[in-house]
Amino acid sequence: MANNVKQYSFKSELPTVYLVATPIGNLGEMTPRAVDVLMHQVAKIYCEDTRNTLKLLNHFGIHKELVSLNKDNEKERYAKIVGDLTNNLSIAIVSDAGYPLISDPGYYIINSLIAAQNCNIVPLSGANAALNALVASGLNPTHFLFYGFLAAQGAKKKEQLASLRELPYTTIFYESPHRLLATLESIHQQWGNRLCCVVKELTKIHEQFYRGTIAELLAFLPKEANIEQGEYVIVVAGYDLEANKDSPADLQLIQEIDFLIKNNNYRIKQAIDIIANKYDISKNILYNMYHKSIGDEDNETKS
Repeated sequence: MANNVKQYSFKSELPTVYLVATPIGNLGEMTPRAVDVLMHQVAKIYCEDTRNTLKLLNHFGIHKELVSLNKDNEKERYAKIVGDLTNNLSIAIVSDAGYPLISDPGYYIINSLIAAQNCNIVPLSGANAALNALVASGLNPTHFLFYGFLAAQGAKKKEQLASLRELPYTTIFYESPHRLLATLESIHQQWGNRLCCVVKELTKIHEQFYRGTIAELLAFLPKEANIEQGEYVIVVAGYDLEANKDSPADLQLIQEIDFLIKNNNYRIKQAIDIIANKYDISKNILYNMYHKSIGDEDNETKS
């Protein structure tokens, strides 16, 4: 662009890349503006799955060239998109449901296009599963963190959850149906028994909300029919600093670690490992808790 800081979206002669949000379930979520842009403003539509997008376009009578854009071909597609823009063609990027780029492909392309300054990047408002779940969850929406998908592997998932444990924000995850219960169990182990809302099939006929503590949901959900079908959003209450401040349970754990260090000559890490295994607590959480209690100077001395 002539100005490498400012984009004046609708006062520019450059071609446009439209980021178009699509329905997350109910086709009525497709906005008139999205239909107009896809029908009249773009030459091509880059989409996550051409079969799914074709069904959407057929419903609204839109006939445009579709090009697949997924995590495996995103860098390859960038060159094709640059070619379209060089020919002064505006395009759209869509995902199968909701906003493109949000837990879906497109970030590499948009970041590269902004750096190249050869087009306008224009988002179109629409449905979003995370926000739908948040506002109907009953949990505090004032400050929140959208995390998306946790790692599938247990060790990496524990590491991610440990890093998020003490954030005071309502946290939103996406999860696949066959990993739902395992992920809830991991959150329970790492974060304790917080309030939680699990949402299934948002805006569809089988939309369901499950609200309660994580323990209550873990007891209830396995009894539900078709629990391993659908798309899930998990909303979890943030860390309550006041409620967890100097709790008797935490102090007891710290005292037991100190006892092992002073009376059994264990090093800090050894003592923490023993107590973590004894009570089935995350070693990372216990490690952080203990070092906060002794301060940096003692930490250096005892380590």
